[in-house]
Amino acid sequence: MKIILSFLTGILLFWNTSGFAQNFGSLDGLAKRLPTQSSQTKEQVVQQLTDKLKKPTDKARILAAWVAYQVDRNGYEYNELLKASSDNTLAPPPLPNDIFKTRIGTPKEYADLYAELCRMAGLKVIVIDGYAGYNIPSSRYDGKLMKALEPTINRVLGGNYRLQRYMASWNAVQIDGKWYLVDTYWMANPFERMVGRGETTRGMISLLRRRERNIPSAGSLSSGKSINDDFFFAKPRDFVKTHFPFESKWQLLPVPKTWSSFTN
Repeated sequence: MKIILSFLTGILLFWNTSGFAQNFGSLDGLAKRLPTQSSQTKEQVVQQLTDKLKKPTDKARILAAWVAYQVDRNGYEYNELLKASSDNTLAPPPLPNDIFKTRIGTPKEYADLYAELCRMAGLKVIVIDGYAGYNIPSSRYDGKLMKALEPTINRVLGGNYRLQRYMASWNAVQIDGKWYLVDTYWMANPFERMVGRGETTRGMISLLRRRERNIPSAGSLSSGKSINDDFFFAKPRDFVKTHFPFESKWQLLPVPKTWSSFTN
């Protein structure tokens, strides 16, 4: 009886994880504590975190955890999108920023950085663009036009810029020929934690330049953060509840979800 219960518990554990019945605690700890003074280049980050790892899954995880723990969300750019969406105007382009140097980033910058680190570690990875959020309002939508005309995609929708606030980017990593979905921006808890949210444009530029000269310690960057496993190697049917890619094939579903079913 005990053997049967143990077997059933294992099955339930597998189906309730984000795709892998695995405890990544030790890997997450290493990523969280990697000193910023000894990781001044991307090569150093990848080497120190992945050199002793053999499994591609472990490499993908430790690099995702590093991005989630040691990069802060850009609250200034988030506010700019919120304001433009509310006013139904096109948001200004993001301020010039090197996410690796400042450790402050937008969803697109998170996804681009994670992709670069993964490729350096020998992993096959892509960046996926789309919408991400809860209770996204329905609006006229054409996926092909969205992809072709980004970042001014909303111009083809009759001047409707209200969806800008939900524009996002994430990744898919290929392991043993199968693609797995990762959103490092959404992995970091709490989601509301952002840097520069109340800054003026001049103040944010100054903050970015200060960060370039002096990156905060690993302890300061990761303090109070935890990992949300729902967005690492997530099951496609769960991931599509909050993430809608411009290209439907990256839903990784046999029958892709429609825009109307996503927003309703």
